[in-house]
Amino acid sequence: MKKTIFVLLGILAFQFAQAQDEDKVSVPANPMMESIRLANQLASYGYNNYSATALIEAAKILMSVPTQELIADSTQLSSSSENTKSSGRPDITVDRLLADAALWAGEDKHITDYLEDVKKEYSSISSGPSRGATGGPQSAISSVSAKDTDVWTVTFRGGSRAMVVVNGDGDTDLDLYVYDENGNLMGKDIDYSDYCVVSWTPRWTGPFTVKIINRGNVYNRYRIYTN
Repeated sequence: MKKTIFVLLGILAFQFAQAQDEDKVSVPANPMMESIRLANQLASYGYNNYSATALIEAAKILMSVPTQELIADSTQLSSSSENTKSSGRPDITVDRLLADAALWAGEDKHITDYLEDVKKEYSSISSGPSRGATGGPQSAISSVSAKDTDVWTVTFRGGSRAMVVVNGDGDTDLDLYVYDENGNLMGKDIDYSDYCVVSWTPRWTGPFTVKIINRGNVYNRYRIYTN
């Protein structure tokens, strides 16, 4: 129990540090997208600190979010070859989080029992009907080559708060820009990490251009989320 308390205190400290990042944009709350962001923060904490508990909690949060496959046009601006690498944070999915949590749980019966309960819950969800809600959060996985740019075209509804979140594999700096169909910049996130968030309110329904720029010397495998 004491171990779990220390883990949770560490997670809270990690979240506080994230909130102090002055380069991040101020993003209004969106329950489902906030859940995705929290899950990614917990997963990052878990992988950085070899915490099975944090990975399990991240998996539980993702289990509660009904994401769909992102259907959007995407291109890469250049044809540069991808650099090989052996590092990189694993893609944050429920299956991967639970598998890695099992590796780090060790002989701690409290954690292993909790992990088994979560696995059973996930199994019942996975075997049931699709949870994808029309118009809800969507996501996709892609890779952007070194010094290259991925371009996505995504349609957002006018008058509703829009959000794009990008979470990379940890190896390079990614920058995120969003433009309307007239080339006007809606927002950007250009700090020195590969976790990016842009939020804005479209004045009309239409296509928006999402640019993800890799500033590093190796490719970055990332997941993009939209609401």
